[in-house]
Amino acid sequence: MPWFAADFVKLNFETLCGIMKYLELDESHGLRRLSLQNCAVTGELATGLFCRIGAGRDMHLFLNGNPLEAGSTDWIDLIHAGEAPTKLHLDMIQFQHESTFNNILTALTHNKTIKLLSMVGTSPPSRVTSKTSDLLSNFFRTNKAMQFLDLSGYSGKLEDSHLGWGLSNALSGLKENTSLRQLRIRNHDMGSAEDLTELHQILIANKGLAMFDIQNNNLDHRQFRELVQALGHNYQLISFPISQADLEYAVSKERRLFASLQGKSLTKTPDKLSKSAESRLGGVLSRLHADWESELEKVKSILRRNRNNPANHALGLDSEYFEAWDDQDLPAWIWPPSKPHQNDTKRRASESSMISVEDFSSSLLASIPYLSHRDSYPSHHTYVIEEET
Repeated sequence: MPWFAADFVKLNFETLCGIMKYLELDESHGLRRLSLQNCAVTGELATGLFCRIGAGRDMHLFLNGNPLEAGSTDWIDLIHAGEAPTKLHLDMIQFQHESTFNNILTALTHNKTIKLLSMVGTSPPSRVTSKTSDLLSNFFRTNKAMQFLDLSGYSGKLEDSHLGWGLSNALSGLKENTSLRQLRIRNHDMGSAEDLTELHQILIANKGLAMFDIQNNNLDHRQFRELVQALGHNYQLISFPISQADLEYAVSKERRLFASLQGKSLTKTPDKLSKSAESRLGGVLSRLHADWESELEKVKSILRRNRNNPANHALGLDSEYFEAWDDQDLPAWIWPPSKPHQNDTKRRASESSMISVEDFSSSLLASIPYLSHRDSYPSHHTYVIEEET
């Protein structure tokens, strides 16, 4: 499976034109990954790429970290019209206008070619408005092509990457969605919404999701307990990962609540609790740990029940979708017979047959002027095509 990468290199206009020329060649039809992350690709250049990739080409296109709002945003119109690859990565895009983000949601709502979409850390410039929340809900409700969706916030950023309460409200659109199979929405501080009724109703009503990941959303132990109760009514989820960080947050929040009731503060310069208060806090946290472990066992039991149901075994997904799913506890039966287990499939570049620039066909070399000057750049800035076996 050949792929092409030029990550973390600022590409000039000639180079991008060369890449676009290559995409017009017949020999590019076997290209499965085109990675142009943090390469200063503007919206105008992205439009050119989408035009040449065309509708429904079976490939991953990585445009993470690029100023796609600069210049033209016609590439959004192309997504709306279906002129997009089957797998698109738009992580960490810094939008300056909410209207642009809303236009993307509208385009995705009508798109019928993208099956895998990642928009980790990509969000409006400020907290989500009711309009954006409604558009997101309509996207969940209307899109019938998407199978894998990652709308996680980026944990290294604060409020600017969180959809927060807007995401919680928008989840109502998933109630009747049966096409989306994998949904990841980490790091959105959903616990701050307090009322997680919509999330509970999705767990109960949605009949399409097979894998759902809401880790690192700042849920306290009471919210976690209510979540598990709703999960008990779900009979098709086979993956619902819970991280140690979820427990750590619940413990931290309980510490802060206890200290506030004692008239103390647990900030950077925490007030010291009395020995009696420390003892009581220890008891509170001990019970919290015990309750959390009890609920965690319930989650495992629910997933075991669902995984043992043969009706849940026909997932209809390629193995690469499972490889992109971060859950070490996935059952072995999800992997196609011809595909080894997840841990055996994630080959690093050193294990793949490498084709350096000297091995490129003359047509590709001629179409990308940047390649002809490879020796003047550090090795980690070198274009390579790898063949995965």
